[in-house]
Amino acid sequence: MFSTISSKLICQNCEKAEEEDFQKVKEYVDDNGEATLYTIIRETGVGLKRISKFIREGRLEISRGLRDAFRCESCGAPISTGRYCESCFTTMKTELLEATRPVQDDNQGRMHSRRRSL
Repeated sequence: MFSTISSKLICQNCEKAEEEDFQKVKEYVDDNGEATLYTIIRETGVGLKRISKFIREGRLEISRGLRDAFRCESCGAPISTGRYCESCFTTMKTELLEATRPVQDDNQGRMHSRRRSL
């Protein structure tokens, strides 16, 4: 009856409408690659908030000319898709892998995970 999109619970009708909007925007961008964001909004009828959501989710990538419109949520660098630049994403991934890597306790042979102190 309900679906989870971006950790939000929405009904099937809303999910369908959102997917239709995504397909409209994707097709328009595929056919008109260097269109401005405002042209895409005007031609597709899909609002800025929803298009921004598609970009932040990594479902759409914006053209080079629009990169200053979207910034990494960590360092503020211009990005073309998602929420983080490649550098910040790589750093976070490395830190997460390191934090969850099992460590063997030499004294008793038990496995533990690394924890960062706060």
